[in-house]
Amino acid sequence: MKKFLILFFFAFLILPNTAFSSDKEKRDTARQNALHPASFAFNWYQQSAKAAPDQNLVISPYGMYRLLGSLYLGSEGKTKKQFENVLGWTESKELWLENMKAAYQSLQREKDLELALGAWVQNKNPIRDSYVEMLRELGDAEVLNVDFARDETKDQIDAWGKKNSGGRITDIPLQISSDTKILLTDLIFFDAQWEDAFNKKLTRKGYFTSLDGTETRFPIMQRTGNYRLFSQKDWQWLEIPYLGKRFAMGIFLPNSLEKFSEMEKTISIELLNECRLNAKKTKVELRLPKFAFSNSNSPVPVLKKMGIQEAFQTSADFSGIADSNDIMLSEITQTLFLNVNEKGTEAVAVAAAEFIPKSGMNNVAAKFYADRPFVFAIYDLESDAILFCGRMVDPKAMESELKKIEFIDSIENASEAILSNSQDSENINTKGDGGEIQ
Repeated sequence: MKKFLILFFFAFLILPNTAFSSDKEKRDTARQNALHPASFAFNWYQQSAKAAPDQNLVISPYGMYRLLGSLYLGSEGKTKKQFENVLGWTESKELWLENMKAAYQSLQREKDLELALGAWVQNKNPIRDSYVEMLRELGDAEVLNVDFARDETKDQIDAWGKKNSGGRITDIPLQISSDTKILLTDLIFFDAQWEDAFNKKLTRKGYFTSLDGTETRFPIMQRTGNYRLFSQKDWQWLEIPYLGKRFAMGIFLPNSLEKFSEMEKTISIELLNECRLNAKKTKVELRLPKFAFSNSNSPVPVLKKMGIQEAFQTSADFSGIADSNDIMLSEITQTLFLNVNEKGTEAVAVAAAEFIPKSGMNNVAAKFYADRPFVFAIYDLESDAILFCGRMVDPKAMESELKKIEFIDSIENASEAILSNSQDSENINTKGDGGEIQ
């Protein structure tokens, strides 16, 4: 029940050595192969952050890398070169596909993460069998012939998204028409519990200070436990592992509001690796706001600034997809949902690309209070691949989303209470005892 949708690409690139390779050698190979997508991840984040200053942000670099990679597989000439530049890839298509296939197989073994890939093709608009085979190697892609002129086709695509996102994504923002020839969709569904869950009874209303200095009362989760912590002069970094220890969330927290922008600009895969290498397990008094995102947008302006321009012009060369080479990219859209609560994290990313014709423990706990703007990243501990990352800067912008989630949770908890014949009213209390954090 865990899946994601469209436009989310991230190559974990786990390329096996020989059958006799050691586990360490395999991990080293995976990390080396993940260097390109991991670098892309933070480059994508930095460009996205510039395009949305002072706003909450969530992206799925893994999904975007994988979607762009599927377009790269069908491109040639100058179009192919631009995809390679943005992806940071200098080897062959065959090696890229081999790495991505290995990554997909590794990730599909994890119950907390599911991937789905789809190709919707206009009837009587044939695409190369070789391209279809590459999509299926990339992630067991479903390839379907449809009629984009029929309303039922949009309903069919939405149903695919709903099924593969645990019901979280019900409307994929597409402007398909009778001119649409091919639609590529990619989904990622991440649903994982913390290794050490927060106690709902300890969640209190606290104050979160936004970039402009505004203080907003907001639900703050809290617990004391052992976490990997790394501190610098102007910021701190904390890692929160998920159950199973395959995935984790890393949080970059500035020591003051004035240092947020400066800190954010330095975030990269190299900095994340430095934090992970030097972090020490420490007893930490952790406070983290519950937060949720839900948005849809077009990353096309960011992609063009990064260098992918030919693909959107009549000079686009996608001869690896269709024999006639009469298609060009019209639009790329992405829809995301992310919910961080006491149990863990649920996140869905849906993206679509549309083609149209050309005509250690101390006695005193360290304090890590995320009550001011911070940057977060959810990543695979095996390969360093970045699944999701973003920033939390404005709690007011997500109040309505949290209320909807709390309402749904209250209904689910009430149902569980009835089934268990429990009279304990705390089972449907998602806000603790109503007290405040001092």
